[in-house]
Amino acid sequence: MNLIDIDNYRGLYKFDKDLNRVYNVKTNKYLKNVLYGNHYYIYLYKNRKQKTFSLNYLINKYNNQDNNQEDFVDIDNYENYKINLKTNEVINKNTGKYLKKNICNGYYIVQLYKNKKMKRFLLHRLVFKSHNPLINIKELFIDHINQDKLNNNINNLRLATRSQNQYNSKVYKNNILGIKNIFKTKSNTFTVNIVKDKKKHSKNFKSLEEAIEHRDLKLTELHGEFACYN
Repeated sequence: MNLIDIDNYRGLYKFDKDLNRVYNVKTNKYLKNVLYGNHYYIYLYKNRKQKTFSLNYLINKYNNQDNNQEDFVDIDNYENYKINLKTNEVINKNTGKYLKKNICNGYYIVQLYKNKKMKRFLLHRLVFKSHNPLINIKELFIDHINQDKLNNNINNLRLATRSQNQYNSKVYKNNILGIKNIFKTKSNTFTVNIVKDKKKHSKNFKSLEEAIEHRDLKLTELHGEFACYN
C-alpha cells in the first residue's frame, strides 16, 4: 500500500496512490466507490458530517507529484473550483479535471458554474487574485507586463488603472509609420503624440531619430513603469 493522508481527514482516511482508493483508518477497510452519472464519488465523514469527493479529483491531487496541496487555492464564491498556482489552471473539484481555456479578445477565459448558472472569468484576473487574496481588484485592471495576453504567470501581471493599462499597449494599426507615438506628417516631419490623463503632449521634429529620442524620454517621464516603446 502507498497511503497518504487526505487533507483535513488525518487519522480518519488515507488515499492509496497505487490502487486509487480511499482507506478507512478506523475500520481498516477500503471505501466503496459510488457511481453517479459518469463519475465515481467517495463519501467521507468527520464530526458526523458527510462530505462528497470526486474520485477523479483525489486521483489528480494525490497522484501528481508536482502538485502539492499548497499549489491549489480556493476561488472566491466558487467552492467547487480551485486554481493551481503553478500551472495557472482552474480545476473542477467534483470531476478532478482542469477546465478548458477559451480565448476571447486575446485573453484566456474560463467558465465557472454555481447554482446551475454559468459565469465567464478572465483567467489572468483569477491568477492575480489567487496570489493576492487581500487586494481588492474590482475597480482595477491587471496588466500583462510583456504585452503577451496569454502569459498569465504571476511575475508578468501587475495592478493598473485603465490609463496605465492603455499605456502598456502595442502600436496602433492605424499608425502607418509603425513606431509607437510617432506619426509622419505630409510635410515629411515627425510628430510625437503622447497622452496622459486625457492631456495630449505633442512636438514636431525634422528627423525620425530626434523624434524617437524625445519620445523615449517623454514616455519615461509621463508613463513611468508602464511606459511602452514598441
